[in-house]
Amino acid sequence: MYKERATNSFASSSFPPSHCYAMTHSDVSGEFEKGHNSRFGSSAATERTTRRLTWPFFIVTGQVAILIGVFTLLSSVHARGQLVEQSMAKLFQGNPQLKSFTFSLIATWISIFSSYLFTQAIRHALLVALTRPTSLSTLSHGMALAKESLIIQNRHYKWVLMSIVIFGLSLGQTPGLTSFLTPNDIDFVVPVSGREFDLTSPALQNVTRTLIASGPVLSFLDSSLISLIDASGQASATSKSGYPMNIGFSGYTHNTTTRGILPLAFVDAANVSSSAPFSLSNTSPLPPDTPISELTLAVTQQGLRANVSCTETALGENSNPQVLLTNSTTDDGLTQWNASTPCSGTPSSSSQYTSTGALGVLFMLGCREAVSSGPFLLAVYGQGDYNAFSHVCTIDVQIQSMIANYSGAALSLLSTEVDPSSAPVDASALAVAATAAMEIGNGQTQPLDTLLEAYLQGVVEFTGTAVLTGFLSDNTSLGLGSNPAADSDMLHTVTGTAVLKTLGYEYKGFTTFAVLIPTLLIAVISIGVVIAAQIQIHNNGPGMPLSVARFDPNEPLLMMAAASAGGLTGMFHGIEDADVEKGWGTKIMLGQVNGRHGFVQV
Repeated sequence: MYKERATNSFASSSFPPSHCYAMTHSDVSGEFEKGHNSRFGSSAATERTTRRLTWPFFIVTGQVAILIGVFTLLSSVHARGQLVEQSMAKLFQGNPQLKSFTFSLIATWISIFSSYLFTQAIRHALLVALTRPTSLSTLSHGMALAKESLIIQNRHYKWVLMSIVIFGLSLGQTPGLTSFLTPNDIDFVVPVSGREFDLTSPALQNVTRTLIASGPVLSFLDSSLISLIDASGQASATSKSGYPMNIGFSGYTHNTTTRGILPLAFVDAANVSSSAPFSLSNTSPLPPDTPISELTLAVTQQGLRANVSCTETALGENSNPQVLLTNSTTDDGLTQWNASTPCSGTPSSSSQYTSTGALGVLFMLGCREAVSSGPFLLAVYGQGDYNAFSHVCTIDVQIQSMIANYSGAALSLLSTEVDPSSAPVDASALAVAATAAMEIGNGQTQPLDTLLEAYLQGVVEFTGTAVLTGFLSDNTSLGLGSNPAADSDMLHTVTGTAVLKTLGYEYKGFTTFAVLIPTLLIAVISIGVVIAAQIQIHNNGPGMPLSVARFDPNEPLLMMAAASAGGLTGMFHGIEDADVEKGWGTKIMLGQVNGRHGFVQV
């Protein structure tokens, strides 16, 4: 919407049409004002004027959009971190070069767009400045700033400093945005909780004593499980020699030792309505489409710790404990050896071994009443080839907090360590159950002398896990049912964390914000320059002629066209640096020269 006065032959007197290609976007707002601006000539002829709102709006909107996008992500990262969608994370984790290329490209495009808006802001400010007297120094240095170039002139320190700042900011934009936008490997932590046996529970201890006294615990252990019990001792012993072994039991693979814990299955809380006993679930949502195999769990659980101390002792009828050895010959000519110990008046424990050759046997004789507590006495009795292996071992089983680390395809790989911040508790009846395997009448694998303690530790801790996992947790005599109440006095709550190693963003303090400073300052400077220019246009009255609004000070051909109008005749006496420098302070502006627009010396 606009009004015109009597028109003149402006089309032929303005900048040559051949130079209009420099303007690829509309430079004018569509709102024109009527009025005569004496700065552009004193003739009666008039033309349309504009306040040139389109470009300022585009510049401000573009820079604000960049800031909103970048700082929205920054605020999200600062508040809680931000993950990359899981399918994209897998793609980028498998193709790190693609990740670098993608986010470098995005950062480069944002940086280029921001720099382009900055250039247009300076162009707009220069155009507004040329509607009134402006020194050649301001025009020249402004054009250099628009190109984000360095100005190196000894006597123009203000412009040199400004150019250094702009140049540095322009250099920092792309690497800053790249470092901010590129996701890194992060650990996304989700709390988990579940329920397991409370090994310190008096109710559980009483049930355990009853089951031990009635015999099913020994029957459970004296089965095919005995080979696993022996293997657990071997795994613990060989790890002392620097050769770790794994123990597979009940669907879980334990590294070296079970530490007497009850393994807990993990179930995503999104897939269950209520927690089940002997399981873990997340207490806050996991990222969508997270496979269980990508998680690792660290859970504080109760376990059993066996403190074993062995002393080499010559065992026999006169030793303490007393060990009696008898033998008999079977019908097929085999020799059957029987070793026993009275155990301070209680029924003796015995271990039998049959050999066709010379006596070369090794017995392990446990010594404690089933209902007692305290250390368990074990006589390791060797004869013949194993005579040097005779030891008396004290085994003290304690309840201890453990840190169980679950990993693997089904979170079935377990590595368990003692929680150093916890204090041990007497295991009472559970100690009896954990050492019950020592009383089973079987010859044991040949342990090395220096590794006997480690062997026994592995046996005891595995036996504790076996009793908890394969016996107590499935035994109907406990009265737990399929889903025991959360406040069951035999259970307690365990907590831990699930860690997802994925790609995402983490707030690392001030450095996370610092890399965005170049982008922030370029945007702020662009917006500030545009606002200052618009204020100047407003103060100048009706605006600028439409033809002047299309002038681009950064376009060399348009600058040559404006200079060739004739308004600068005699201003320079040569093209040497000294000649040009004399004209730095000369003020010029855009105005009417010989019936056309061009530069006018003021």
